[in-house]
Amino acid sequence: MKVYVIGSLNSILQEERIQNIAFKYEQIGCKVEYVKKISTDLTFDLIKDCFSNIEWADLIVVVPKSLEPLYFGDGTMYEMEYAKRLNKPVVIHWD
Repeated sequence: MKVYVIGSLNSILQEERIQNIAFKYEQIGCKVEYVKKISTDLTFDLIKDCFSNIEWADLIVVVPKSLEPLYFGDGTMYEMEYAKRLNKPVVIHWD
């Protein structure tokens, strides 16, 4: 199964959560990609990569910014909607 892990990259802690969740899916044999900061300020490249990974994946795993209340950043919500329009299963995961 191909898994793409998404979430807001608003803090180092959030980036670590995304990486840790991606690693857990790798441990059970999934092919995994996850959202990463890029070294340039070219936001368009990040968006393009995210959409390509959504198209590639069989499952989209979303890491929210917070659970209480459940909250996602704007970009993550756009990515979730795009995945749903492609009929990709979207699950919320928090660790």
